[in-house]
Amino acid sequence: MRVRALVVVLLAWLGAVRPAVAGGDATTAADATESGRRIGRALDLVLDASMRVATGPRTLALVVDPSASLVAAGFPDRFEAALDHHAEKLATTEFVVLRVGGKDPVVLGPTSDRAAAARAVRTALTAARNETHNVYADVRAAVQALSGRPGAREVLLVTLENGDAEDDLEGTVRALERGKVRCFVLAREAYLSDSYWHSHPRTTAPRGTTFTGGDAAFAEVPWGFVLQRGNPNEEASSGFGPFGLTRLAAATGGRVFLHDDPASSHRCTANGVCRFCAGTDDHAPAGEGYLAARTKPLAPSVAARDDVYVTAGRDPAYRVVLATWKKLADAGLVRSRPSIEGAGAAWKAARVTTGAAAPLLAAGLAFTTGATRASKALEACERIRAELEADLVKTTDDASPRARAIAEYVRLMLYVTRANLIQFGAWCQDTGPTLVGKKPRELLAPELAWRSDPDLQYSGIAWSDLPLCHGVGPVLDLSLPGGAAMHRALGDLDGVFKAYLARYGGTPFGVAARRASIALFFPGVVGKAVPLPRTPNGGSEPATTTPADRPTRDGGGGTSSGPTTSGG
Repeated sequence: MRVRALVVVLLAWLGAVRPAVAGGDATTAADATESGRRIGRALDLVLDASMRVATGPRTLALVVDPSASLVAAGFPDRFEAALDHHAEKLATTEFVVLRVGGKDPVVLGPTSDRAAAARAVRTALTAARNETHNVYADVRAAVQALSGRPGAREVLLVTLENGDAEDDLEGTVRALERGKVRCFVLAREAYLSDSYWHSHPRTTAPRGTTFTGGDAAFAEVPWGFVLQRGNPNEEASSGFGPFGLTRLAAATGGRVFLHDDPASSHRCTANGVCRFCAGTDDHAPAGEGYLAARTKPLAPSVAARDDVYVTAGRDPAYRVVLATWKKLADAGLVRSRPSIEGAGAAWKAARVTTGAAAPLLAAGLAFTTGATRASKALEACERIRAELEADLVKTTDDASPRARAIAEYVRLMLYVTRANLIQFGAWCQDTGPTLVGKKPRELLAPELAWRSDPDLQYSGIAWSDLPLCHGVGPVLDLSLPGGAAMHRALGDLDGVFKAYLARYGGTPFGVAARRASIALFFPGVVGKAVPLPRTPNGGSEPATTTPADRPTRDGGGGTSSGPTTSGG
C-alpha cells in the first residue's frame, strides 16, 4: 500500500510540472503562464516536445515579431544554440518561419534543416525596429502554413512589443482549434488591468485592429483619479502576459513565457524623482517581488472576452466596483467611466469609457474658487467612500479574489483622494495666498519673510507628487497644509494602507498602491526664455523629440527577480 501511495504522489507531482497539453484546461492566466523568465528556458520547453508529443512527426512554426528589443535580447543566437542542444529530439520536427508584418509572412517553408531555420530567424530579424504590428493575423497565417502537415502542429509566437493590437482574437482562437494547432507565446509582461489605450484614445492602431492592452479582458480598474499624476495600475506589472496572447495559449493547451529586460530596475515613481530617495530610487521594497501563492488567486480569467464581461457583471464585489465607479465619474473624481455595461447575461463593453475629472485647479490664482471646488469634491468623496465601505461589508463570499482586490484598491484610492482634497482646500485658504503675498503671515523667529521677485509672474496653481512607495509614514512626518484634519486623514490612510499591503503586498495590486501619491502644491510661475548653450562647433544643442510609438512606462513590480511564478 505504501508503494501504491508513493506512485500516486509521484504521478500527481509529474502532472503538476508537466505542461498543459489540452485546450480548455487553463481558466486563469496563472494556469497558462510558465514559471521562469529566461528565453533559453522557453526555447527548451517548446523545442523538446517529448512530454506532450509521444511519437511521430511534428511541425513547429515560429512567428517572429521583428523588434529591436528581440535582437537586443539575443534571440537569434539563443535559438540557434537551443537547436543544437536539442538536435536529437528534433529528428522528426520540421520548421516553418514567419515574419510578422510582411506582405508574405512566410520566410521559410517546411524543412527539417535546423541550420536553415536558424538562418531564417536571423533573416526575419534583419533591420528590426520596434513597430506596432497585428500579430494575430500572422498567427492565422501560420495556421494556414501548417494546414495538412502530418502529426503534431505547434506555433511559437515571439513578440516583445505587440499583442495589444487585436483584430479578431476569437477568430484566431477558432483557427488554431480547427487546425489542431497548439500555440506557445514568448512575450513581455503586461501591466495590471492596463487602461493606457483608454487614456490615450487618439492613438492610431494598425488598420483593422483595436488597441486593448493589459493582462485582463478589459480595463477593470477605475483610472484617472483627481490629483494623481498617472494611473497607478498602468505602472504595476501584472505578472502575466497581455490578455489576447494569453488567451491564444490557454485555449489551445499552450503556455506563455515571459521575458524580462535584465536592465530593468526599481523606481518609486514612474514620473519624476522620489523625494524620499534623495534622487536615487535604489532601494528594493519588500513588496516589489511577487509571491506566487498571493498572485495566482488574483490572476485574470482567460475565457473569451464576452464571457468575462458576463462573469464580471455578476460578481458581487465587482458590481460594487461598477456602482462606485459610476458615482466617482458623475462626481468628477475620476476621468474614466466603467468599461462594461449591461445586466444579466447581456454585459458588454461600454460605448463611452472616458469622462472628465472635476476642474479643481481654477485658472490663475483663484484661491477662493479652488477652495470651494475642493470642499464640494471632498463631500462627494466622503459620501462615496462611506457607501463603498458599507457595500463591501455586505458583499458575499461568492466574490472572486480579483474583484475583491479591485474593490479594496478603489477604497484605498478614496482615502488617498480624501487626503489630497483636504490638503488642496487648506492650501487654497491659507498657504497659497500667503506664498504670493495676498495674505499676511505671523513670523516666528528664526523664520524669514517670503520675498517675492517683483518680476515674477504667476501662472496659476501647480503641483507635484509624493509617492507612497515608502508608505504613508514619511508623508506623515512632513508639515503639510490642512492642520489637524490633514493629519487625521493621513493617519487614517496609514492604517488602511498598512492593512491593504498586509493582504496584497507581493502582488500587482500592492505595487499599484505604492504608485499612488500625495499631492504637493505650489504657485506656478511663467518661465523666462534662456538662450541655449552653444556647442563647440557653434551650433545649439539639438532639441529632444518624443517618440511616435508607445512610450516605455517603467516602475512596475515585475522585475527580473520574478513576479508571479518565480521558479525555474
